[in-house]
Amino acid sequence: MYPLARNRLIPQPLGVVGVITPWNFPLYLSCGPLTGIFAAGNRAMVKMSENSVHLARLLISLSPKYFPADKLMFFEDGGGRGPAFSALPFDHLIFTGSGQTGRAVMAAAARNLTPVTLELGGKAPAVVGVDFSIKIAAERLMWTKMFNAGQVCLNVDYLFLPEGRVDEFVEHAQRVVGERYPDINGADFTSIIDERSYQRLAGMLDDARAKGAKVINLIPTQKADPTLRKFAPHVVLDVTEDMQVAQREIFGPILPIRTYRDPEEVVRYINAHDRPLAIYPFTHDRALQQM
Repeated sequence: MYPLARNRLIPQPLGVVGVITPWNFPLYLSCGPLTGIFAAGNRAMVKMSENSVHLARLLISLSPKYFPADKLMFFEDGGGRGPAFSALPFDHLIFTGSGQTGRAVMAAAARNLTPVTLELGGKAPAVVGVDFSIKIAAERLMWTKMFNAGQVCLNVDYLFLPEGRVDEFVEHAQRVVGERYPDINGADFTSIIDERSYQRLAGMLDDARAKGAKVINLIPTQKADPTLRKFAPHVVLDVTEDMQVAQREIFGPILPIRTYRDPEEVVRYINAHDRPLAIYPFTHDRALQQM
């Protein structure tokens, strides 16, 4: 008989890890991954977003003071650098952003068989249970929906309310927004990142109206300044599946609302669509939370 072989695992670095960083949390989503990358003994190349030019230039200037160029390098976007960066033969690639861009990144990386970690946005639902206070739900939901003007990948994308509770929610939502943002054009309320994104949000509302939705401005007494790219928060009622607000990640201060009678309706709807990045149940019922 042969003696049993002794096996052991020997951790070793992957090599060079690429990081593609979005604009909405550019410092956190650059330095956060670097912690694990460096702790595992790897090197890194970080490409910043086209909307983070000034921060990219700052990091490019600061990085050599702390790390040699063969350990860490930052890069600006622009001039087609994004697709070219994804196509480099990294030992691992980390991407945070939209599903649409994530598909392109993964396709480019596949040519080199580069393993990819995707942290994607999506249509994350919130569900308010019949036992939960509509007032408290509105206060919490509008806080997150207005944070960074809704430009957060983990943000609530659409809301399920119990049937018959929509008017109550809208009333509280208008109150909350008015109290917290008495001047929607002031510095406390974030602008939409660029004109393309601003027009995309405006187009979503136009599309919803044209297809029969009821669109409600939550600050009807104020006028958001389009030259500052301030986009007024809206809720959208009577949503149908052919509307852009039901199909695309919103990434802005627009909240489509659906209603339900039975929680099973909610489960079936969510499971019939792309898997969301998160789900937010508002209920004290533990069994309903688990469901």
